[in-house]
Amino acid sequence: AGFKQLSALNLFAGGGLGLLYEASNLSTLFQDGAGSTPVTAAGQSVNLTLDLTSGENNSTQPNTSFQSKYQTGPDRKVYDGIDDRDITTLSPTASGTIAVRMFGTAGSTIALGSQSSFGASPSRCYIALASDGSLGGGIGNDATSTIKGSNDLRNTWVTGIITWNGSTVKLYENGTEVYSAAQDGAVNTNIPMFVGGLSISGSAAAFWTGSLARDLVINRALTPAEVTDLSTLWSTIS
Repeated sequence: AGFKQLSALNLFAGGGLGLLYEASNLSTLFQDGAGSTPVTAAGQSVNLTLDLTSGENNSTQPNTSFQSKYQTGPDRKVYDGIDDRDITTLSPTASGTIAVRMFGTAGSTIALGSQSSFGASPSRCYIALASDGSLGGGIGNDATSTIKGSNDLRNTWVTGIITWNGSTVKLYENGTEVYSAAQDGAVNTNIPMFVGGLSISGSAAAFWTGSLARDLVINRALTPAEVTDLSTLWSTIS
């Protein structure tokens, strides 16, 4: 509970690597790729999002047609579900966590992640809304048809967190565990993730329809206590 009063950055204090994006921090959002024209008002497009961790895993989207838009009430980035997505330089790791504060309006959409293919060994690593609107994820060979909760979360703010460590996958909805089972297959470790969609070896799919206010990826599986604290910290964003 030590970081609850401070910042999710404390999760990285032990040397963890990953990324942290906070849409409420306007000093990290820019309309240009060089970082010279800051986002200052609702409705402006976002080209560059700076990572708050020391890893500087920033995301970019140089194509103006694919850029998300900054909005307020709460501070968030809005994705159109058609082609918007942010490109990161960060690939998944053998153990890790993806956490997002999200508001989605459609099922079968992916908030953040990557995979290698649609083939026999897809090496999935993502968090999503399943076809029925429940929180879902993809890890290794399993997709949202397996890794999922039961509540329809469309048009609802929720903190979704998925953890994996090579042996067990856990999925949490607002801090409550809604799935836990053996991990089936490894995640990819060489395909940088997209935010606002899925990177399939660099090609985009399953575009997010809705808003993302926080995005966190770290190269270790958070403990249940850390999941609870992070969910509590983000719970006021709605």
